[in-house]
Amino acid sequence: MAHESFEDETIAALINELTVPVKVDREERPDVDSQYMAATQAMTGHGGWPMTVLLTPDGRPFFAGTYFPPISRHGQPSLGQVLGSVADVWTNQRDGVLAQAERLADAVRAEASLVGSLVATGPPPGARARLVQLVDSLAARFDHHGAGFSPAPKFPHPTWVDACVALWAVAERDDARDMAVATLDAMARGGLFDHVAGGFARYSVDAHWEVPHFEKMLTDQALLARSYLRASRWLERSDYEWVARRTLDFVLTEMLIDGGYASGIDADAGGVEGSHVVLRATSVRTVLEDAGLSELVDETIERYGLSDHGPVEGACVPRLKAGVDLVGTPHDDRVRAALRAARATGPQPAIDDKVLLESNAMLASVLAEAAWRLSEPRYGDAATELVAALARTHRVDGTWTRRSGADAPLATSADLAWLLDAHTALFELDGGASHLDDAASVGRDLVAGYWDGEVPGPAEPELGGGLFQSHRDARGLLVRAHDVLDGAVPSGSSVAALAFARLGLLRADRTALAIAERLVALCEPLLDAQPTAAATLVEAACLLGAGIEVAVPGAPSAMLAAVRRAAAPFSVVAFGAGPLALLDARRDDVCYVCRGATCDAPIVDVGSVAAALANAARWEADS
Repeated sequence: MAHESFEDETIAALINELTVPVKVDREERPDVDSQYMAATQAMTGHGGWPMTVLLTPDGRPFFAGTYFPPISRHGQPSLGQVLGSVADVWTNQRDGVLAQAERLADAVRAEASLVGSLVATGPPPGARARLVQLVDSLAARFDHHGAGFSPAPKFPHPTWVDACVALWAVAERDDARDMAVATLDAMARGGLFDHVAGGFARYSVDAHWEVPHFEKMLTDQALLARSYLRASRWLERSDYEWVARRTLDFVLTEMLIDGGYASGIDADAGGVEGSHVVLRATSVRTVLEDAGLSELVDETIERYGLSDHGPVEGACVPRLKAGVDLVGTPHDDRVRAALRAARATGPQPAIDDKVLLESNAMLASVLAEAAWRLSEPRYGDAATELVAALARTHRVDGTWTRRSGADAPLATSADLAWLLDAHTALFELDGGASHLDDAASVGRDLVAGYWDGEVPGPAEPELGGGLFQSHRDARGLLVRAHDVLDGAVPSGSSVAALAFARLGLLRADRTALAIAERLVALCEPLLDAQPTAAATLVEAACLLGAGIEVAVPGAPSAMLAAVRRAAAPFSVVAFGAGPLALLDARRDDVCYVCRGATCDAPIVDVGSVAAALANAARWEADS
């Protein structure tokens, strides 16, 4: 619509004559987007983007739709026709319009108060049962033919895959492992993964992960890299580690801009979607022959299933043929380098250069985790530099903003929740106690600006209504909504629950734990009815109810390295000499495994760590 209508002089003149046009970037203002999406769904029965909403002067929606073409076609009215009809009813049937506006505004308010409307059906089950519930729900929707959890179009849903991997790791549930492996394999081997440059496209347009929508989002790279990173350990798949590295390296190389990392890379290059990614067999032959790799031409064409008669206007999306090794050989590295160099000479996709706090803090958290899981200091350096940069560029006069730059909107709760998580991840990386101080500071800002009502604590854990998505000073909203439902990324409330839980366990901070527990408790009815809508909240519940704390006082050592190799889901790790209860009055270079205030016998033998942590993390399969 931007190109077809908003840039058309005739249509633009009509828009300006009949309305006060406001174009909203839904990534920059997800709170505005979500409230008017609720109105669109209420009016049309479905949502989607682009979203077109007509409002009264006080901001109440009275007409909503998605895409309208510049010229009427296939029975669909043009944007001009829609505007003309709306202007007519606004002028001649104002009372009816205002009544419709109030009905839609009520729908927005109902969506915003979802948490308060949820009713528990009974006493909540334990944390372990929550994870089982979630995986059972995923099993009911799993696609046994194409993998993943839906028909086409297929989105990655990394947190769902993480849940399956975690249940296998703690309870060895075979179907959970099988769903995770099938989905991770299908995504990495198919067209969703960029086999030339690394990184993942937004989603697959078909049911078998073959042809993607070629846009690349920073959030997808971060969350999928984390999924493959954890699966590489808990499923014992070294090729998944390779996928995680390739994804993070793509981000560090291709998405780094001034002040942080770009929020996305467009799907099209030179005006043609995917033109920078798709390949023809003849062009690959030319590239490799020019690079002196003639002997690898036939092997490469066979490996990636290439031809001159592919599904994308004759071209093919590179994907691995059945039975072909994911990583390949050094010869494949040379081929990928040659193809990547050839790609760089052609039209390039545009970069969405917004530096968003949420996605950048998410990336920092994943980079910090990757640094210790992979013993890769450069990832840790990148995480540390990024968090420091965000503090400089996204905090103005003591208030956090969602993006950097002039006239930036206020941060959302998800922005600060991920920043809190990033600080705790940096602590687990280098043991610096200042990271936990910074995390606590961000946590105070989050509660002060976004908490609904009184703040819970150890003595009064049932206080408060959770987190609003928007800061108390945010403008342009009909109502402040609670952000509890996961979408393409986890909700702000879910991430906050997990981050406060991690902070609380590491610092023995009972207030942080009370906040996390309250966020989970408020959504218990949602978890009963639809656990897939809040998978990260389930992870938080597991950490709170069945998590373990591991402490290795002193400097990094062989003992710490052993703990990291054996790290299980739903655990936190503290080391160093910080003033923490987990480390206080304990011997250096000894491993302590605790749940709350109860610890097992200290582990002094490095060779005993793996078995001890596995035993501590193990759940009964039906628990």
